[in-house]
Amino acid sequence: MNCKRIFLIVFFSILGLIISGAACYLLRKHAPQYTASTYIRVLPPIEPGSLNIGPAAGPAEYVHRKSLAKLINRQSNFEELINKDKVRETRWFKRFGQIKDISIPKAIKDLNKHFLAYAEKDADYITLSMTCGDKIESATIVNQMVDLFLDSQRVTRTGEVRDKLTTYNSQLTDVENELAEAEKAVSAVRNTTSFPDFEEHTYPNPFESRLIRLELDKDNCLL
Repeated sequence: MNCKRIFLIVFFSILGLIISGAACYLLRKHAPQYTASTYIRVLPPIEPGSLNIGPAAGPAEYVHRKSLAKLINRQSNFEELINKDKVRETRWFKRFGQIKDISIPKAIKDLNKHFLAYAEKDADYITLSMTCGDKIESATIVNQMVDLFLDSQRVTRTGEVRDKLTTYNSQLTDVENELAEAEKAVSAVRNTTSFPDFEEHTYPNPFESRLIRLELDKDNCLL
């Protein structure tokens, strides 16, 4: 009895392996799947007074990359991706049908399952990949998502930089005016006193220090 039971267990285990192998072979032959991958390099946010634009490998930078990867995987991004002409022209999209109310939800569901965007923990990259039945179309979908994301980030970051530059320019003008008024006051005092070394001091002029700091921040923002 025990031998018969062992034989049945071994037999069905081998049979299962054979069936699984045959199924994998048939799927690969008649319904192959291809995965296309690419990378987006993410520079760390530049802090005021810092010119560091090296690899974004610290914990804070990893969190930053994770937040950007999460943005890529948003439902709204998938909807915009599907609206791109190059994506709608693929066989991948057309197989979901012609009725938009049906095809679009199915396409988004497939993207949720087969499109991935995740942050590399030890490198300054976000990895994007797409799996479907055509290697060219999988690459097309990935590339279209890259273009979509970079375009949206370009608009967002350009607006942020423009606002910061406006603020820095305003602050620089204010400090320059304050410095000019201070120099006039010092000149007036020097002209009415007998002390020629009135301006000699070992500490930096506070207005000049503010100007230097603001110029650095502005340069970082431009960079």
